[in-house]
Amino acid sequence: MNYISLLRQSQAVRILTTVQIIAYFGSWFSQVAILTLLVQLGASAFIISLAVAFAFLPALIQGPFTGALIDRMEPKRLMNTLLFVEAICTFLFIFIEGGEHIWLLLALVYIKMSAAGFYFTSEMSLMPKILKPSELKLANEIHSIVWSVSFTLGMALGGLSVQYLGIKAAFIIDASLFIAAIFTFNRLTVSVAKSEQMGSYLDSFRDGLKYIFRQNPKLLFIIALHASVGLTVFDGVVTVLAESRYKSVISVALAIGFIGAIRSVALVIGPFLFSKYINKERLFYLFLAQGVAIMLWGFLSHDFWLSLIGAFCCGLFTTTIWSYTMTMLQDSIDKEFYGRVVAINDMFFTATATVTSVALGIMMDSGISGGSSLFALGVLYIVIALIYKFARPLLVSKFQK
Repeated sequence: MNYISLLRQSQAVRILTTVQIIAYFGSWFSQVAILTLLVQLGASAFIISLAVAFAFLPALIQGPFTGALIDRMEPKRLMNTLLFVEAICTFLFIFIEGGEHIWLLLALVYIKMSAAGFYFTSEMSLMPKILKPSELKLANEIHSIVWSVSFTLGMALGGLSVQYLGIKAAFIIDASLFIAAIFTFNRLTVSVAKSEQMGSYLDSFRDGLKYIFRQNPKLLFIIALHASVGLTVFDGVVTVLAESRYKSVISVALAIGFIGAIRSVALVIGPFLFSKYINKERLFYLFLAQGVAIMLWGFLSHDFWLSLIGAFCCGLFTTTIWSYTMTMLQDSIDKEFYGRVVAINDMFFTATATVTSVALGIMMDSGISGGSSLFALGVLYIVIALIYKFARPLLVSKFQK
């Protein structure tokens, strides 16, 4: 089976993928507008990085509740509501006018990304229930490719839209895309029985923690590996570099859009290059290559055109690391715990992304250059690669992949 045959035979995968294309494209389309608006409003590097962090922070805070809700609720109704919340929040961005509205913008980003993270967790919990293991691996890879393509087109076209149509036009287009996603999602006919749960939501969450820490500690190791992808949250660094170094060459909006686009082109190419060859032993080399690529980007970041080379190299490995570690996790979970374990996984992932974004903002506000910040992240990724190489034989000896 390949990507095309899976999409042809599975209506659920086909519709979910279509919704992903629309929603992810729209999210990154407006991301350029949000970051450009923050620059226009005079936001500091810390505030910009905080806005990026707010895209990830919700999953960290709501994790204790979303997993239990997902395991209890009918998925289609839940996911449809979450798409509607994203559409409303996106539309409200057009009312941000001045610096005094920055905190309103951050609040809307937080609510929108709360819904987006909830939707993602619901989808990642739904797919193992309706797909075979071989189909699940392909579906995760399709998801990561869709994310990358949407990121590429969304950032590139978002930059052009902000440049030539304006920030508010970008938000209106994005809100319209979410409405289209809602209509598409309503065609989904899959039905999944709710899990029978006893006790309170807090008890359900505690059961999920016990399941991970006591019954399946190897899950914690996989969750940590997956969370490392959160270190590649570079939006704040790119925005600061665009404002401080690249604006003499190209506009801030176009610099953000083009760097994001060239990186995400590599995110698309990566799975086609590495998917057939990746396994638990070779994953070490992928982590190692990711670290070296981030360091290269930091070294080249002083020049806009050279930074495009660094961004491309950095993107080659990220998607495959994300999809492979996610499949490892899904394959290791008992079905009655899908929602809670995936939600806890999202908590770890978003905690990593949030801390990374805020730390980068603090570093740059303290006078450390964006390039040096990237180089430090690359070194950290190499450390992770070494930990994986030496810890895996002890912690994941029972992995079948």
